[in-house]
Amino acid sequence: MARGSGICGSRWLLLSDGALPTEDIYFMATAAPWLRYAGATVTRLDTRRWASPLLCWPWLDRTLAGAQIIVCRSLSEAWIDLLETRRAQVASVHYLLDDDLDAAARDPGLPTGYRERMGWVSRRIMPRLLALADEVVVPNEELAARIRPRHSRVVTLAPALLFSPEMATPEATSTGWRLGYHGTRAHRRDLEQISSALVSVLEAHSGLMLEVAMGRYTPQSLRQHDRVGALAPMAWHTYLRHLKGSRLHLGLAPLWPTTFNTAKSHIKFLEIAAMGGVGLFSRRAPYSNIVSDGEDGLLVDDDPADWQRCLVRLLESPRETHRMAQRALEKARDIGSAAHHHAFWGERQC
Repeated sequence: MARGSGICGSRWLLLSDGALPTEDIYFMATAAPWLRYAGATVTRLDTRRWASPLLCWPWLDRTLAGAQIIVCRSLSEAWIDLLETRRAQVASVHYLLDDDLDAAARDPGLPTGYRERMGWVSRRIMPRLLALADEVVVPNEELAARIRPRHSRVVTLAPALLFSPEMATPEATSTGWRLGYHGTRAHRRDLEQISSALVSVLEAHSGLMLEVAMGRYTPQSLRQHDRVGALAPMAWHTYLRHLKGSRLHLGLAPLWPTTFNTAKSHIKFLEIAAMGGVGLFSRRAPYSNIVSDGEDGLLVDDDPADWQRCLVRLLESPRETHRMAQRALEKARDIGSAAHHHAFWGERQC
C-alpha cells in the first residue's frame, strides 16, 4: 500500500514477553516493515526489561493512547494489570497465540520446566489476555477450534516465510548429502521415535551428514555418531542467521500424535524450503494439509521403517529429490508470502 493510505498515522505497540520467533514470523519481520513504509508507527517494547510499567512513564502513557496493541503468547501480570487499567485508552488488543498452551501443560512427554511454565501461562495469564483481546490470532483452524469456545473472535494467520534462496540446493552427489532436523528440545520425543531409522540410514550411506539443532539434548544414539553434528540451542536471531547460511538437501519434521502436536503450525515446511531442501513430514495435520505427497515433500507413517524407506527413496533419486525441493520452495513462497500478512494487518489498522 502506498503512502497516504489509511495506514498513515496509525500506531502499533507490540508488548514483548520474549516470544521473538512468534513476533517475527507473524508481525515484526513481515507486516511491520510494510506498515512503517506506509506511514504507521510500529514499536516493540521488551517488557522484561521493566519490572513495572511505571518505570516507562510518562512515555508509555502517551504511547498507549490510541495505540493498537499486540501481545504474543504471554505477558507478566504487572503489564496485564496496566492493560486492564488502561483498556479504554487503547484502540485495540490483538492476542497472537501459536501453540495450544493448555495441551503443552498437560503433555508428559514435554520437558518438565517447559510444561510447568506453560501451565502457569495457561492458568494465570492466558485467561486475562483472552478477556482483554478484541481478537485472537492463531496459525490454523485446529487451534482456532480449540480457542473459539473461549473467545468470540478467533482468526487464522498462517506463518510467513522470512527468507528464501533463489533456488533449491543443487542436486546432491553420493558423497555430499546434507540432512537436517531443526526442532526444539520440546520435540525431542518426536526425534527419538525415528532415531533408529536415522542411524540405519547413516550407516548405509557414508556420504550423508545429519545436523541436529538440539545440542546435548540430541538422542544419545545420534549424538555419538561421527556424522551427526549436534548444534547447541541458539538464540532466535542467531538461529535465523544460521538458517540463512545453511543449505540442506533433506529436512525432517516428525510429529507424533499428541494433542499438543496436532495444533502446531506448518512452520517447518517453510524452514526446510528456506534452506533449499525437501522435507519428510509426519502424515498428519498440519503437514497433510499442505504437502502434496511425492510432489513437494513426503508424508511418512508413524513407523521408523517408513521413515527409513522414505529417506532411502530420496537418497537414491537425487534428481527427483532436487525437483521436489524446487517445488517445495515455490509453494513456500506462495503460502508463506509476506503479502498475506500485509493484507491481514492492514485491514486491522484504525
